Amino acid sequence: MKTAYRLASTVVDVETDEPGSGAWLSEFLHPWAEVVPHGSGGTVVRMVTSPASVDAIERRRVGTCARQVPCFALDSRVVVLPAWDDRGGMVIADAELACHYRLEPGAVEVVARPESRRARIGLMRVVREMLAAPVVGTGAIAEVHAAAFCVGERAVLLAGAKGTGKTTMLIHALMSRSASFVANDRVF
Repeated sequence: MKTAYRLASTVVDVETDEPGSGAWLSEFLHPWAEVVPHGSGGTVVRMVTSPASVDAIERRRVGTCARQVPCFALDSRVVVLPAWDDRGGMVIADAELACHYRLEPGAVEVVARPESRRARIGLMRVVREMLAAPVVGTGAIAEVHAAAFCVGERAVLLAGAKGTGKTTMLIHALMSRSASFVANDRVF
């Protein structure tokens, strides 16, 4: 699957060899990221599901000195992961999501085994950060730590501190079947 997503003036091309990941990502990013034609972005994110690719990365890691690098901003913390230089780029290992991120100029590969469904979250985090980072703080788009859903033509935004029940309220609203999902954790 090949597609691209735009947030304000930032466009990221996405390619994945696993169709379920692409459909999941599109659903997750809707409605705040607009789907646009592939090839219009300045950066490409590829999801590669290949045991041979994972094995090759892990073999090259042996004997390297990993350093810790900040990677993803979550509502409660910044995810810091081990990284090492590899073939003119950098590889970051994400044991929690069972994937590796290979960073090269103009591209990020999310490399995982085909059976790893958690790697989809890694794909989403990469694309979300690449879309949000250039525009958050510019005044073009506001980012709110919240959950959001729609009922009919009206949107409901649940904002508050961590642990106050935003996600729980969102789930209850969605279970009512009269609400539709907009976002959770980060609302743009």
